[in-house]
Amino acid sequence: STSPQNRVWPSAQWQASMEDVLRQEAGRCAAMLSPDSLPVNEEIENAREDVDMTLARLDELQGVVTLLESHSRDLLCEAVPRLMDACSRLPLMFDKIDRLEAFIAVVKANMQAFEEDIDAAEQQRNPIRNMLKKFSFLSKKPAEVKPVSAYTPPIVFSTQDYFPVSNEADEQQQEQQQQQQQVLEGQGSAAEASSA
Repeated sequence: STSPQNRVWPSAQWQASMEDVLRQEAGRCAAMLSPDSLPVNEEIENAREDVDMTLARLDELQGVVTLLESHSRDLLCEAVPRLMDACSRLPLMFDKIDRLEAFIAVVKANMQAFEEDIDAAEQQRNPIRNMLKKFSFLSKKPAEVKPVSAYTPPIVFSTQDYFPVSNEADEQQQEQQQQQQQVLEGQGSAAEASSA
């Protein structure tokens, strides 16, 4: 057991070399423990990129959702009332369609009656057939002469029965004109108020 006084201290050169060795080892340890040198760093970087990409897509999705919300509000405020108004007018439209179908059926029946009358008139007035009737002495039977009856035209429909003259269209036009005039008057008074 040597006392501190008897102890031999290492030389300055040895101390300097030891400090260099310690610094080198400390540098190696620090390099091994730095985040850049760890293999986990690549995984962290990949995860960071995935998170950034996911956040960007979430921002895009949020923009789309906001856009859809605003459009749905517009639809509820504007389109639905218009649809409800159109639906309330559908029974009238269906009634008009039914009346039009009935009218078409009447016109078709009248046209068929006229065609039958025309065919009958053509058969009675056909000059070739009349000439053949004159030469009926060749046949064994005498030709039957049908008496020509007076022409009675078929009863034709009246358009007023199916398309009554109504003031509905006139009233709708007047209402639209009044609305347009009110809009124009409203714009004119707003322009006068802004100029005053």
